[in-house]
Amino acid sequence: MRKIPYLLFTAILIIGFTPLSAQDVPTGEIEDAQIIIEKDKPLTLPKAGRNYQKTEVLPISSDTVTLRFNLSQPSFEFSPFNYRLQTKPYQVNAEDSRNHNYVKAGFGNYLSPLIEGYMGQQISQGSVGAWVSHESFAKGPVNEEKSAYGRSDMLLNAVLEGASVVILPSFFYEREAYYYYGYQEPTFLNPGDLNPITDKVSANHFTLSSVFRSVEDSEVSFAIKPGMSFTNIGVKGLEAFNKESHFSLQGSSDYEINSTLRAGAEVGYSYLAYQSGQLSQKRNVFDITPYVRFRQEKMVLKAGVTLALGSDSASSTQLFVYPDLSAKYHLNDHLGIYAELSGGLTSMSLNNARLANRYLDDSLTLRNENEKISLHTGLQFLFLENFMLQPFIRYSLTQQKALMAPAIGDSSRFLLTYDQGNFGQVDLGVLVKYMTNRTSITAEMTFSGYQTDEVLEAWYLPATQVNLKVEQAIGEALRLNAGILILDGIKGQESNATGVNVLPAIVDMGVGGNYAFSEAFSGFVEVKNLLGVEYQRYLNYPSRGLTGKLGFIYRF
Repeated sequence: MRKIPYLLFTAILIIGFTPLSAQDVPTGEIEDAQIIIEKDKPLTLPKAGRNYQKTEVLPISSDTVTLRFNLSQPSFEFSPFNYRLQTKPYQVNAEDSRNHNYVKAGFGNYLSPLIEGYMGQQISQGSVGAWVSHESFAKGPVNEEKSAYGRSDMLLNAVLEGASVVILPSFFYEREAYYYYGYQEPTFLNPGDLNPITDKVSANHFTLSSVFRSVEDSEVSFAIKPGMSFTNIGVKGLEAFNKESHFSLQGSSDYEINSTLRAGAEVGYSYLAYQSGQLSQKRNVFDITPYVRFRQEKMVLKAGVTLALGSDSASSTQLFVYPDLSAKYHLNDHLGIYAELSGGLTSMSLNNARLANRYLDDSLTLRNENEKISLHTGLQFLFLENFMLQPFIRYSLTQQKALMAPAIGDSSRFLLTYDQGNFGQVDLGVLVKYMTNRTSITAEMTFSGYQTDEVLEAWYLPATQVNLKVEQAIGEALRLNAGILILDGIKGQESNATGVNVLPAIVDMGVGGNYAFSEAFSGFVEVKNLLGVEYQRYLNYPSRGLTGKLGFIYRF
């Protein structure tokens, strides 16, 4: 199975790029203009509504680091590189964003209804909006309704624009309902958990935050983001067996010294309190990063240093120092090179652990991760204004790296285990993007190597990752899309042994389409896991086989 990622990735790239040829795709649009010619008066042409400029060579954006696995099993957030404290962003698919307000509904196998919608309204000094979504599966891959799943999301947000300040308040709520359907593997010495969780579990997460930032193009810019969130996991009618509160405050300020030099600072503070029964843990992280940034036509340099103070249940308050250096250089209009050297102290939160693996035990150990150094460098080749190739390499060295491990006596529940020593990781990869008016292709392939210190293996971190997405417009009404996700080299640990269990490669292929019957009404179909394999992202948790949905989208 180790050859599957390379063969599929190569074949898809050959098939996807063979029919593509160079196209002169305009990068802007000139607005209509009226020209009036009068006798004996000089002729003056109005300026175009848009300036045509060459595309800037940019480094790989940070969103290519955290992968979102939209598997046939209910989707979840998992980052093999680092856990970050973050608010889940609101995202609308391209076909839904053509009109600001929409309703999307569908139904599929496993008795899976889907309902989603957004409504926004412009006000005198900004806008307000609300987004809701619900998807559920009445049946699952094993034990029928005992592996059912449901998820509901709601987002309320606003943009309020003042004379000198822009305010962006938001409220986000997410709820998951599911069963611990993973099977146990008892032995004579390890008979299994005597009190397994058999009832439906509910995980709830609330986030309330707001961003206060200065208007753009000001000499002195600033941004302040206070926020608080609450996460709890428990059985209905009983007290939550996992719960956590999180308060954060982030800020930044930037001052323009001259046309090429700016100075600024970034400040952050996080406080997290976790409780499970009589177990209580608290974590604190405070960091400040002063920096200077130099910018010229072909070069951008940043130099800074991060000072961090942190404490958790396993250690007293300590001081950490990290570099914060970056450089971008455009050799020409089509070739650029970049490098980033940094580090940081982050808290492993209950919500981030849940997004990685929802089947958590009720006695977790949550600590701070000390990423001593992180190096990220690469090249960017820009061809024909619409074809980009980015080879890259990343290296990180982390102390107290968080990994997943099975709970003692019950392999259907997972704990957090930490490598107390230095956990090293190297990623070699390439990112390919091709975009025209009608075609969009994004492909990323990453090979990862891990060097553990105290743990036996880099549990559940993939050695190979392939993520390919293709979208194609046919005519004015039909849009097709396809994708494939491949994860290989995942190693899990049995609860009753210290051996290594290498999971079979995950190959999840999906296709879909959207047909617009009118400007307001369209239909969609989507199919995931075309191979119908009940693969396991985590040991003893088989995913659903082939899943499909059929529905409509109404825009208003």
